Amino acid sequence: MGKRAIRERGRRTGDGHDGETATEVPGGEVRPETGPELERPHRQEVSDAEDVSPVEALVEDAIGELQAREAREREVSDRVDDALAELADIEENEGRERGKTEESFEGKEEHARQKREFGEIGTKEEFDVALSYHPEVELKKSFQEQLEEVVDYYNGNACEKPSLLSDLEYLELRRKYVEANGGLPDIEMDSIQDLNELIKKHRGDEPVCEKSYEQAETYFQIRNESGKSQHQLAEEYDCSQSKISNIQRGVEIGLIKDMRKTEEDEIIREWARGQDVSSEDSVREYEEPTMPIGQTGVYRVSPEVLRDSFVHVDSGEISHCDVVDAIEKMHSRMESSDSRVILADLSKSGLGPEELSKLRDSFTDERMLVNETVRERIGVEQARVGLVDDRLYVWIPHVTPNDMVSVWHTEYYYFESRDMASIVDEVGSNLELGDSRLEKLNNINELMNQMIHVDVPGNAVKIDGSRSRMSGEAVHLLRDVIDLGNKELESKVTKVTGINGHGGLVRPRLLEGKELETWRAGFIGAAVSDCHLRPKDSIVEYYEESLERLERFRGRLRELGQFENEPEYIERDRVYRLKLPNPYGRALIVWGVASGDKTIQNRGLSLDFREWSPEAKCRYSSEMTAEEGCISSGRCIWPRSNAVQLGTSKAAMYQFQTSLSSDEVQLIKDRGIRWSGDFEGEKNIPLGLIDALKKDSDSHVSEVANRLEESIMKNRNRLIDDERDLHADLGIEVTVKPVEITLYELSGRVSVKWEAKTSSAESTIRLAILCPPNHPEKEVALKKWLSTRKPEDIQRVLEEIENEGFDVSNDWRDYVT
Repeated sequence: MGKRAIRERGRRTGDGHDGETATEVPGGEVRPETGPELERPHRQEVSDAEDVSPVEALVEDAIGELQAREAREREVSDRVDDALAELADIEENEGRERGKTEESFEGKEEHARQKREFGEIGTKEEFDVALSYHPEVELKKSFQEQLEEVVDYYNGNACEKPSLLSDLEYLELRRKYVEANGGLPDIEMDSIQDLNELIKKHRGDEPVCEKSYEQAETYFQIRNESGKSQHQLAEEYDCSQSKISNIQRGVEIGLIKDMRKTEEDEIIREWARGQDVSSEDSVREYEEPTMPIGQTGVYRVSPEVLRDSFVHVDSGEISHCDVVDAIEKMHSRMESSDSRVILADLSKSGLGPEELSKLRDSFTDERMLVNETVRERIGVEQARVGLVDDRLYVWIPHVTPNDMVSVWHTEYYYFESRDMASIVDEVGSNLELGDSRLEKLNNINELMNQMIHVDVPGNAVKIDGSRSRMSGEAVHLLRDVIDLGNKELESKVTKVTGINGHGGLVRPRLLEGKELETWRAGFIGAAVSDCHLRPKDSIVEYYEESLERLERFRGRLRELGQFENEPEYIERDRVYRLKLPNPYGRALIVWGVASGDKTIQNRGLSLDFREWSPEAKCRYSSEMTAEEGCISSGRCIWPRSNAVQLGTSKAAMYQFQTSLSSDEVQLIKDRGIRWSGDFEGEKNIPLGLIDALKKDSDSHVSEVANRLEESIMKNRNRLIDDERDLHADLGIEVTVKPVEITLYELSGRVSVKWEAKTSSAESTIRLAILCPPNHPEKEVALKKWLSTRKPEDIQRVLEEIENEGFDVSNDWRDYVT
């Protein structure tokens, strides 16, 4: 079918929408009905808004509904007649008497089971098992009413299959297909031609909305673009950069998504027809979710402590200070409890209804002030307070860079819906937040709205099939509530990513303690060298010339989780670029790595780096020198740069204060050297030239040169100084000095290049044994240099290292000995 024909039919819808109806399915998802589906209700046609009046349209809709209803009733009647006929045949063939035996009843049940289609839920027991796999179904407000219809249906009190049962059969059949085949059907959808084929196959002469079709055309055009930035594409196609980003990641839009799902449904239906019903367990034993649950981590305040904590409250006026005083008293009475969550039932505090009402009002008005004051009073890094009905909650989170649950507090964790439902049930019970799952979920989200930052209010915890997710801070809180370890938790997390669910890390590892400290030290070592952390989306771009080194680094990254990104070769720069999912970038931000221009921000290492274990410090050095270091004349050398002056626009963006006077900048312009082949407008003053200028016969020049040197030394590179100190902790002496200052005349930026160098051959030997560069070519260069050293010198350093308690890898021990 040609594009013109499709558009002509689209115009006949005339309503500016997709010309489609939609059906609400469990979990609140609106599923467009675009073609033959798996036992879905019959789709009604959209009226022609251009040729039919509103009244006529309503009449036509009503007539269509009546006709559809009559058709369904006829279908049900036919099914009943067929069933009665089958029963009559069974009774006649088996000679059943009025008092039929148990054996004949079982024979009828088996016969009926064999006649049904694969995927049909034939008994209430099967229904309960299927429901356990789709807990989002239970969250519909009409669930109890619909459940009663299902019970009536199985009890024989209703003939028409309830919509809840049909919806559940649809979900179960898709789940069974995924379970049997490892995923949903693979539908080729790479071009507008692929879409046209599916439209022709499933819609035939049915009209397609012109607007939807044009959006699909644009989608494929953007997908096929190359060599243009997201900003350029957004301007060209008149849409937002976020939309461009989504399309480039393969996030499909309405018509494409609908056609894909329609084709999936047909393939699944065809697959189901080929399945043997007898191979399907008619009644499987109900399996509880395997989510391991620890003991409760909640400290419940006793009525006696509660009354004592609120005895000071003046019934006439209750302020936020009264709430804080009470919390401080309750916390002081926790004694040796390790709990991080406090639950106080205020109905047992001795406060009357009027006092409780005033307390709720005061807390609502001053909640942020309560949080801050409680934090100061009890002397913790963070404290969060929430109030649901008459239950007061206090959470004291442990915030540490050595716990990925704490680090990924801004990410979203995705779970299988059964595991998510299990967590909600357990947490809701521990926090006394209701009886039904829906009540627990609503109250948990209300508590989350008060205690944590939530992107979408009421949506911190969501049970919705494959999109079941929980915000990072919610995971942290709920982990503390049910006292769950990271190992148990990570076994059920399917993905960590942003709120939209795209990209991210699959099956992430929630490292903690010393294991995480060592891993993050190595990651930071590479990130501060050859990585760019984009400030807008936290994507990390890693650049490397050696593909073998890149694969080594990628292997390290996958110790934290799996991702599909592949490196691309940048011809212009002759390097490989690997884009890392944003969970890596979000972690780097928490660990103090600068996003954007590192040279301008001039950050050092995180404040705790001197407390790192020797293993972590060695890992940092190995990954850092793999990126920045070189081996020359028996020394390991690496550079760092920082800006001391910026142009006007960048200075305003980064709130940068210049460190140079106009005379100092002019001196660089006048006396700087322009090296051949350098960037146009670049002027360099090597350190030796500054020393010469300090002795210049022109007193003004010598004075300015002295001031320039002072400015450089007052604005040292923080990172290279921290790296010097880190190596000193390992017994490796490193010297640091500035080597040149450069002016970029076009931008107005002035930067200083610094150089770190192992101070002696002994320090280089020590670095080679303790923390050799994790780079194939640099390892070879270092070993080649070691082969020129006296064996007794190497043996002496090795013995010193072992006497100090450091571990030496067997590979390097064998080599140096």
